[in-house]
Amino acid sequence: MYRTITNLEEAKKYDASLVKKDVAYNHSKFVPSGKHYFYFIKSGKYYCLSDRYPIKKFKQTNLLMNEIVIQPRTWHIKDFDIGEVLGIKKKAKFDISKSIFKTWKVETPELLSKMFETDFKYTKIKKIFKNNNSDCDNVKSLLEKHYV
Repeated sequence: MYRTITNLEEAKKYDASLVKKDVAYNHSKFVPSGKHYFYFIKSGKYYCLSDRYPIKKFKQTNLLMNEIVIQPRTWHIKDFDIGEVLGIKKKAKFDISKSIFKTWKVETPELLSKMFETDFKYTKIKKIFKNNNSDCDNVKSLLEKHYV
């Protein structure tokens, strides 16, 4: 049975046996700390209060509401890993010795210089400067600075 409570005195005298017992959940994990006011709505039109929580006037109004005080959290929230919840295995750290790059050679200045000489053989720069080797050498040294 639900009943609308209209004043604080009536709320104090209200027969607790008439209040429908419901399941209360601890919302301290979801609601910020401090005072919070709430009420229940039945069938979209009845305003209902619970006897499980103190009934107080809401701020400076005549509206009566249940009040709940959430204490600040004293425990640390564990870091959340969705992979654990979904049962997904963690990816192993990248190990170059187990990858397709295991034959990769570390780029040293000597190796880069050899690579540049090999690549330069395939360019057509020598054809552009057929008769002028000094200009070709200047272009080659300029490119090599940016290559190596």
